[in-house]
Amino acid sequence: MSDALAVVTAVAPETRAVLRALQRPARIDLPGFRAWHGTVGGRAVTLVQSGIGPERAHAALAKLSAPFALVVSAGFAGALVAGAAPGDVVLPETIVWESHGERARYTVPTDSWRASRAALPPNVAMRAMFGAILSSSVVVASIDAKREAARRFGASAVEMEAAGLITAARQREVEVLVIRTILDTADVSLEGLPANLDSSWGARARLIGMPHVWPRVATLARQVPHAADALHEAVAAVLEAL
Repeated sequence: MSDALAVVTAVAPETRAVLRALQRPARIDLPGFRAWHGTVGGRAVTLVQSGIGPERAHAALAKLSAPFALVVSAGFAGALVAGAAPGDVVLPETIVWESHGERARYTVPTDSWRASRAALPPNVAMRAMFGAILSSSVVVASIDAKREAARRFGASAVEMEAAGLITAARQREVEVLVIRTILDTADVSLEGLPANLDSSWGARARLIGMPHVWPRVATLARQVPHAADALHEAVAAVLEAL
């Protein structure tokens, strides 16, 4: 069986953070997606930028034809609990989500999770968050919605791709590891932002006609470099250890 890794990100700042961790990354052809091949410590890594949401993540992973041993979902997350700061690492033991009105739960393989936790640099590990992360198909936007999500799911953070990756990975009988860094804190509202907002020029153009959301966008923009640097540091360490 191949020991290659598949790493999936959603948007460009996440992708750039992971690319910095790869040796000799090179673009590869993957219709409908941006993708790269590189290595970490001699181990083959395929990186795919899927876009936002579980459907895009599922489709991206399903496009990969080469075998791989583990899927790593890497990117940003929103905090659901007080005390989490931009750049804090989330290395969840459990991913929870809703599917067809029912609660679904996935437990990260113990060996991969323990190796990842042990690999985190001390300055990262001291503020890392473990436990559960919510994988939502919609943006958890308001402060009240974040509090309610934390209460309902027992999760400390939320992201939007892991559930789709888990579904696709199960079809290939491989496991999934999630590593995220906090971008928006629990007291930051995302209300009014487009659900598919990313860092593309098209997304920026859409915002020109939405001056009411500019302060929220500015807040997130200030936090992106810190979250991306933390993501790079954590991913680089974890990929070396897997």
